[in-house]
Amino acid sequence: MTFKLSGLAAAIFVFVASLVSSASAATVDARNAVAFEFDFSTTDSTRFNRFGYNCGSCSGEGLFLSGATMQLDFGTTLGGSEIGTRTFTNPFNFAISNVSSGLTPEVAVPGSVDTLFMTFRYVDDAFEISSANIYGQSTGVMTGTLIGTVTPAPVPLPAGIFLMVSALGGFAFMKRK
Repeated sequence: MTFKLSGLAAAIFVFVASLVSSASAATVDARNAVAFEFDFSTTDSTRFNRFGYNCGSCSGEGLFLSGATMQLDFGTTLGGSEIGTRTFTNPFNFAISNVSSGLTPEVAVPGSVDTLFMTFRYVDDAFEISSANIYGQSTGVMTGTLIGTVTPAPVPLPAGIFLMVSALGGFAFMKRK
């Protein structure tokens, strides 16, 4: 009896895991990821403690809504985040078109980096953005060049299909027992 219950529990877990992983991967939307490129070729290693962004003359749906969240990824490759990741939630009770906010803890960038990418991913809201900058004690303000939208990595469907088939197989095995 214990074997039947543990097998059934395992089959249910695999089945639910396959559904959850498919659903979470499907929520990625390339429209909501915008990247900027910073030239580090003449900069030594530094630490950045602030970032700023602006959506220019945006209005209406282009504004960053109150309570909405965005994620900042800092990396040496477009869309990468190996240098750092931070989130920011609009704390104001109104929509905003630009903001400057602290990075806590600071983002450390090694001196061997020639190019730094900063990618904005809007978790709760679509938001137009036209400019971005980062500020460090040793470098002052650096302004990035707009690259555009970042396409997310494709979802590995074979892995999801394998999880689904193995869950259904587990149910069939339990029914036959």
